[in-house]
Amino acid sequence: MLAHSGGAPKALILRMADVPQIDATGAAALKRFIHSAAAKGTAIIFSELDPAPAETLARMDIAVPSAPSFADSIALARDLVQN
Repeated sequence: MLAHSGGAPKALILRMADVPQIDATGAAALKRFIHSAAAKGTAIIFSELDPAPAETLARMDIAVPSAPSFADSIALARDLVQN
């Protein structure tokens, strides 16, 4: 979808509040997406990431900035974009 949006954003927030778990297949797909976005200069930020999926992502060496709330994620995105 980002390929057709008219350009890559500088930051993209993924709201994870409704993701209680993630399996290895989902985590691998997410990892590919994160690497693809990074190659285009887009920072990925997780918002509202629950402990269970956070643990799975950590085991698969998927580390991106995260924030406990969407408002905090927006502030983090602004900081990342400005620096």
